[in-house]
Amino acid sequence: LTISNGKLVIPTVISNSLEEICEYIEFANSLPIEAIMVSPPSYFRPISDEKMIEFYRFICQKSLHPVLAYSIPATALRVPSVVAASTPVWGVKDSSGDIGLAAEFLKDKVKVLIGTDRLLVEALKLGAAGGICGLGNLFPARMAGVYRSFVGGKIEEAEATLSTVINFTSHFLRPEF
Repeated sequence: LTISNGKLVIPTVISNSLEEICEYIEFANSLPIEAIMVSPPSYFRPISDEKMIEFYRFICQKSLHPVLAYSIPATALRVPSVVAASTPVWGVKDSSGDIGLAAEFLKDKVKVLIGTDRLLVEALKLGAAGGICGLGNLFPARMAGVYRSFVGGKIEEAEATLSTVINFTSHFLRPEF
């Protein structure tokens, strides 16, 4: 069974039901994937850091794959740096849109995959491991090129490519209010 076709596959679990999250993880354990990304349940807000640490420790015990904590404060909960640093998660996908929060994770020795497309190069400059960017679905070669240019030392080329993609898409992805 191969579902990845030579690509890295990291499914995401977003659910407020711990039982459902465990069912997804059990299924994912049988798949040839690289990791699993899990957002903390956000039904009971606010949640203490201690409870979120307990949640991610439990999830990491259940998963046979590395676990990424998914911090997406706009729709779920923000995963605090102390939580990621206190659990066996591989790292965090930070979709906060705030480069300062990504810097906090990195300061605490937590690997970061940035989820805010426009911050990709800035996050890489700070030491992020990479990104999981939505624009990669529309422009996979260009967004991968941003990363490859950066790690190849061509930072200005990475910035220029990212700027071109962001500027192009801003014309049709900008919400109208």
